[in-house]
Amino acid sequence: IFGNNLTTNGSGVLTTDGTEAAGVYLENINNSNVNYNNILSKNGDGIIFHATFGNRMLNNNITTNGTIGADGYGFNRNNSLNDVVSGGNVISQGKGEGISFTIAAHNLTFYNLSITTIKSEGKGILFGAGAGGTNASFFDSFINASHPSSFDVDIRSSPGTLNFTNVTLANNNINFNAGASALFNRHWYVDSYVNWSNGSVASNVNLTAYNRTGGVAFSVLTGSDGRIARQTVL
Repeated sequence: IFGNNLTTNGSGVLTTDGTEAAGVYLENINNSNVNYNNILSKNGDGIIFHATFGNRMLNNNITTNGTIGADGYGFNRNNSLNDVVSGGNVISQGKGEGISFTIAAHNLTFYNLSITTIKSEGKGILFGAGAGGTNASFFDSFINASHPSSFDVDIRSSPGTLNFTNVTLANNNINFNAGASALFNRHWYVDSYVNWSNGSVASNVNLTAYNRTGGVAFSVLTGSDGRIARQTVL
């Protein structure tokens, strides 16, 4: 894709074959939208972001089958800022990761993704040796590095803050290489309903929750239906 402020809505299948190939390649692209693509990539990547800013990816489905080295990433992020990916499935049948951060990227957000990798080399999400300082947030997603020798999340550098909110790690398998570090936050939603002992709705009453150290996690009033607004807790 060449040019800024563009929108492309795909409906067919993008097929690539080659270690330098990608279904969609964005370099020095800003504020563009890439939506509704079905990408099949052998030895290449699904979508590459390089030196990008403020782009939006919606409901792109990616299948990769990298057999050479570590090629075949679903999403490959290099030096990106403020990009958002929402929806879609990533399946890595070869050696590539679902999402690979190879160079530092900042303020990236991912929503409603399903990532599955098959082989031991295929990590769900990889923060590579060059990805120090990366900040990223993931919401409402499912990550499954299904091989028993793989990792749902593999951290090989020292990214900054990584937020995972309502994200299921199928194997709860997170790896930190020697010397690697990150502020890794796992958040969850709380939806609560309150009723009195006779079963009637308890409206406009306070519900306070505490964390394990005794600090207040939230303190809110119920609505007329006895429910509170959804809360996010660490």
